[in-house]
Amino acid sequence: FQVNEITFGSITQPAAAMGPSGDFVVVWDGDPNRAGDDDIHARCFDPNGMPRAGQFTVNSVYEGAQQYPRVAIDDANAFVVVWQHDHGYPNLATDVWARRFDAAGSPAGEQFQINSYFTGKQQSADVAIAAGEFLVTVWQSDGQDGSGYGVFARIEPWTTTDPDPVETPY
Repeated sequence: FQVNEITFGSITQPAAAMGPSGDFVVVWDGDPNRAGDDDIHARCFDPNGMPRAGQFTVNSVYEGAQQYPRVAIDDANAFVVVWQHDHGYPNLATDVWARRFDAAGSPAGEQFQINSYFTGKQQSADVAIAAGEFLVTVWQSDGQDGSGYGVFARIEPWTTTDPDPVETPY
């Protein structure tokens, strides 16, 4: 079955997460009007693959490319999406952003930046929710640990909407 409702030439990087009840969320990047300036899109489904609603845009900042989304879902079907934000300038920094949603796909707060180190590229993010209590985001950070790309994590309470970052190199 087709996930996206709007068709255009640049729909890429799909990812999915499924809750224990079988409900699932699919995310992807793409934009019909600005090739290379993708946005992050999502759509929620029931266990039979029936859409709960139409597709929607995850990000609320539209400057630069929003790409490479990943998604995690909790036991109540609330979910979080993380992605890479490219500022649009060649060889300039990229950052990792996230946004939380309730089970209906409505935003549970504004998007927020995950990384607190702003030099170089922050990329290849992924996310997990532990027992509905903690949100763990991981990504590659260029130059932060002094050895090229290092892997960093941010752990925070799942219910917090504007958390203070706690980054830990692994």
